[in-house]
Amino acid sequence: MLKRAQQLSLALVASSQSAAAHVYVIKAFFIDALTVVLKDPEVILMGMVVMTYKLNPDSDVEDVDSDSIAEAIRALRTENYDVQKVETKPLAFGLKFVQVHVTMNDGEGLADAFEAQMSAIHGVGEIEVLSMGLI
Repeated sequence: MLKRAQQLSLALVASSQSAAAHVYVIKAFFIDALTVVLKDPEVILMGMVVMTYKLNPDSDVEDVDSDSIAEAIRALRTENYDVQKVETKPLAFGLKFVQVHVTMNDGEGLADAFEAQMSAIHGVGEIEVLSMGLI
C-alpha cells in the first residue's frame, strides 16, 4: 500500500498538476485503500503527506556547496521518508537553494523529525515549507 501511494505521489509531483491529474491520483489511492480494508477490516490506514521544502544556504558558512547538500538529502530516504525529488535552483548572486519533495506517513512528529535531520546537514540554513498536502 505504501509503495503504491509513493508511486502515485511521484506521478502527481511529475505531472502538470492539472485538476484531472489530481482527480486521477486521488481516485487511484482511495481504490487501493478500499481494497486493503476489504481484505482486512482490522487495518487502520494513515494518510500520506507530500511536502515541498526550500533549503536556503547558511549565511554563516562560506562556500556552501548546494550539490553536496542535495546528495545528503537524497541519503535521508528511509522507510518513513520517501525523498522523491531533490533540485538545486538559483537564488541570487550565484547562491543556490535546494528544493526537496518528500512523501511521508501522516504521523505526529514525522515532519519535525525530517526537518531536524535536514537542518543537521552542514551548510543548511533556513528551512521553508513551500507546500504540504494529503494524498
